[in-house]
Amino acid sequence: MRDLSEILRDSIAIAEEQLEAARKLDAPTLQETTGFRRELLFELEVATKSPQAVTFEVEELVHTLHELDARLERLLTAGVATIERLRGGDEDVPVYTHEGRIKRNTP
Repeated sequence: MRDLSEILRDSIAIAEEQLEAARKLDAPTLQETTGFRRELLFELEVATKSPQAVTFEVEELVHTLHELDARLERLLTAGVATIERLRGGDEDVPVYTHEGRIKRNTP
């Protein structure tokens, strides 16, 4: 089993790829990287069930990943809102936050 810091570093790399794909509106790459993140999240959940010392490095990696997820959430929320405005839709579109909660994306 890989250690926590290695999984977090891989998650950060994929999150950066997700951000780049979102900026370019590259839906296939965004979908692919999201699949990779799902797999890493599962691996992270398994790794956190076994006792491991939380080092300063792990704390820093978690903080970095959290910041990337917040940026990705803002970018995707803005993208959805922009596309809805361009479509002329004024519908209330549900979106997921980086914590996995559903929220309404109202203009």
